[in-house]
Amino acid sequence: MEASMLRQADPFARLGLLRAFRVVEGDLVEAHRAASLRWHPDRFALAGEAARLQAEDEMALLNEAFDILKDPIRRAEALLTLEGFRKSETTDMSSSPEFLMEMMELKEQVAEDIRENRQEALKAKHQEMMCLEWDEIDRIKTAFDQLEAVARTDNDTRTRIFRQIRALLNQINYLRKTREEISRALI
Repeated sequence: MEASMLRQADPFARLGLLRAFRVVEGDLVEAHRAASLRWHPDRFALAGEAARLQAEDEMALLNEAFDILKDPIRRAEALLTLEGFRKSETTDMSSSPEFLMEMMELKEQVAEDIRENRQEALKAKHQEMMCLEWDEIDRIKTAFDQLEAVARTDNDTRTRIFRQIRALLNQINYLRKTREEISRALI
């Protein structure tokens, strides 16, 4: 892959940050600010149209990189992609049958609560979904910490950890979709 194409696809490189799951928020904000000073379209107000358009494109890419890196889920997905592991776009084969059954039962409860307009029950489930998401994010942090401790040459262990992270992301996706469904039902 060409270096400029890789840079466009790598939000860490775009902001000049090291690839890591744990990102200090202040460092992220400062990196975005510094890059924004260079490419802010106002700096190109008197430049030619091509330069102004390039500045607008660069700012859009910088803002997109910032949005990706400030969200732990999107940051984990970006790291997986950069390592050649795509988030599963098809049927989830990585989640345990127990988790899938829990999600099915929860979705049935949510559907009933929505039909019966049980706002307090929906609010409680919404809060529960948020807590479960954060628990999964903590598990992702732990997995990335384990990955940092594994030698880059230990491909089997790295692959196992990346698959574990992908499974956790799939579970978070279930939780988020359910939470979003609840959010739409809350008055």
